[in-house]
Amino acid sequence: MKATKKYLLLPFFALLTLVGQSSSHAAPLTATNGDLLLGIEDASGTENMDLVINLGLYTNGVIPSSFTPVNISSDLSQVFGTNWASNASLNLQYGIYGFNRGNNTITMSQASTTPAGQSAQQLETSYANQNDTFGNLLVEYNSGVTATLSGGGTTTNGVFMLSADTSSWSSYAGINAGSVFDDSNINPIETSLGSSVDMYNNPLGSSSLLGTYLNYQMLLGSDGTISEVAAVPEPSTYLLLGVGGVMLLVVSRRRMAK
Repeated sequence: MKATKKYLLLPFFALLTLVGQSSSHAAPLTATNGDLLLGIEDASGTENMDLVINLGLYTNGVIPSSFTPVNISSDLSQVFGTNWASNASLNLQYGIYGFNRGNNTITMSQASTTPAGQSAQQLETSYANQNDTFGNLLVEYNSGVTATLSGGGTTTNGVFMLSADTSSWSSYAGINAGSVFDDSNINPIETSLGSSVDMYNNPLGSSSLLGTYLNYQMLLGSDGTISEVAAVPEPSTYLLLGVGGVMLLVVSRRRMAK
């Protein structure tokens, strides 16, 4: 009788396992004010699709050192084909952009320099321009999340949309000069997969002012993993470390001599 009850409970445990697996699936995050969006576009126009991943809400655009790397290779395969990493005809470019209406701050990427943080991009002067842009992009993204976006939909971690849509990532962050994320005041925010980007905060104001480097980089690797990269210390930092090391050595030897 006990054995019979055991076998009768097997389907129940199997159902619980399936439920647990389905609930652990990470659905794309709904985007809101202050979120940072990772956008990937096919600059060659072969696929005519964009992939946008919501990295989440971070205070003043600063991603904590506890940021967990996310592999989006399955998302890239769904949108750009399974051979996205080796397809020479694709020119995948990525960038990161966010806008906090609370403090009128734009957070955006720029192709990294070596060492990191030596260059800064100029401020965007039009609040209305960036406010409308980010608002339209949020609507486009969230329409994909809710499956109401024509020609688009969801991936494991994000949303795909047609490049030709007027509110798509490509329309705003495109390679062409004059697009909203690449105008006369702002340097291009995108770079190729496998190259890192510096992150900046750009408060709206005079175009003669420079954005603030946030002292970290992000990297979308050629394996499809997005992660934070520790910034390269400034030469002065190395100097201070060297001086500190020498002082510790002197103190240590004096103590040994006593």
